[in-house]
Amino acid sequence: CFALGVAFAHKISMPFMLGFLYKINGTDYITSSISIESYLSFVLMVYIIFGIVFEMPVVSAILTKFGLLKSAWLKKGRSFAIVLCFIVAALITPPDIISQIMVAIPMMILYQLSIIICRVIEKFNRKKEDEE
Repeated sequence: CFALGVAFAHKISMPFMLGFLYKINGTDYITSSISIESYLSFVLMVYIIFGIVFEMPVVSAILTKFGLLKSAWLKKGRSFAIVLCFIVAALITPPDIISQIMVAIPMMILYQLSIIICRVIEKFNRKKEDEE
């Protein structure tokens, strides 16, 4: 999942983010003085954040397996999670609405996937308890 997050960031999100930053540079009032160090720092930060975000289904599966998380809780907090996805997306992307949406939508999809995985694990645990 981490590698999938990095691949998503590299192929889909980074071109839009860097394109936005490049468009700002084209104005008369702003000139950029980007160093290799700052570019690599930005790219690595984005890769790490996307990698961690794409671990959401894995973390929810582990927490559900240990009984610390329930799909009902995730369903109940879905509206809060959507707002949180957009807040996190706003913090990790340049001030561009398209980049923010391109980050927030996969986060919401991963949240929904986490709910489905939790539900499957809960059914499996109930079936296992019934057999015992």
